[in-house]
Amino acid sequence: MRKMRICAIFACCLALLLALTACGGSDSSGKSDSTGEPDAPQGYEGTWRYVHEDAEQWLDLVENGRAFRYDVQYDRVTTGSWVETEEGVTVTWDVVVPPDMEFSASAFELQLIDDGEGGLLVYGVDPPFTRAEGLEVPRVTVWTLATHLWIDPENEYELCVYSDGSWDICDSDSETMAEGDEGGTAIDGHAITLTTLDGDKLELELSEEGTQIAGYGDMVFVRGDLLAGREDEDDEDDEAYQETSTAAFIGWWEYQDYYVWVDIREDGTYEWVDGDNVSSGSYTMEEDELVLDNGLRFSLLKIGGLLDSDGDTLIRSTGPDSDWGTTASGTVSDFVGCWEYEDYYVWVDIREDGTYEWVDGDNVGSGSYTIEGDELVLDNGLRFAPDGSGGLIDSDGDTLFPSELPDHISGPVALSAA
Repeated sequence: MRKMRICAIFACCLALLLALTACGGSDSSGKSDSTGEPDAPQGYEGTWRYVHEDAEQWLDLVENGRAFRYDVQYDRVTTGSWVETEEGVTVTWDVVVPPDMEFSASAFELQLIDDGEGGLLVYGVDPPFTRAEGLEVPRVTVWTLATHLWIDPENEYELCVYSDGSWDICDSDSETMAEGDEGGTAIDGHAITLTTLDGDKLELELSEEGTQIAGYGDMVFVRGDLLAGREDEDDEDDEAYQETSTAAFIGWWEYQDYYVWVDIREDGTYEWVDGDNVSSGSYTMEEDELVLDNGLRFSLLKIGGLLDSDGDTLIRSTGPDSDWGTTASGTVSDFVGCWEYEDYYVWVDIREDGTYEWVDGDNVGSGSYTIEGDELVLDNGLRFAPDGSGGLIDSDGDTLFPSELPDHISGPVALSAA
């Protein structure tokens, strides 16, 4: 089960393994830094290749600290930065979520461990990344462009490229100035050709750093750090989201990269736990953000986490002193429904009739489950318990949140769950 999900991480590109570490100093927000200052990059520069079944990844660790990862199966390029560590390499990826996908994400870290035999392992899982001399890793694909909103600061024009190759350019009033259909984006190196609905060609150029696009008049579109998308101008939608957003924040949250927890409570207060230091305060809602009385802001990530105003991410938690499964009530009603893993493209649909459906990427399986004490146990041995915050936690320590099966899952079951 664990290996199946790790393979799905690579195949789906976004769901990268996260490194949870501790120790270090603290910044102005009170979060203890979990990493020290690594040495300058050396020894690992160059190209690496990972191949496992249908998944193939090319990784280029560049001398200037930039990193490029190409997913061969899905023709996707992910950009980021890398540093050498005592164990091997840590790669921090830029945000990689196209605007037509219904979630957003913060930057992820990928820990690569030197296996002592010329390879780099992901948390010790075989096969490793191996040296691939002469392999030319692409710098941009349609996916790369789709992961960001591109803005011309002077004229406030926006360029949006979508994962199916369609695109549009809008002015400061959100009026569409040009657009193209599916497949309307072509890339040759750093040259970008946009085909309009009328068949005209717009020749653009991506900078070597991958941060600017020029060629549309005298405009220069600059890559946004986070894909925010265009604001919804429908006041009714904004009000409806405001009504539901507070409830979505309630519960315990844990920082991905720090031993820090925050408990958001229904009464407008919160508790902040940083190691042995505990403090409390109040919060308010400002549009779609929850704002602590110390000024720190949280926004919802639709994959089930939070993003704070410092750019750090949080995941659902049971709190620093809670043991696994202690909050579970152990009734079938606690588990029935569709659940999605926070860190993987994996869903499990628990049904009242004692069966479940397991979706791992394009692979679909099914089986049966039983209730043992406070836990729901799948026929493959994987166990689930309520996490006390509206989600589930499995016996591997991974968390799930309420969701819906992906749209492409339909028809007969293709594979049995492993």
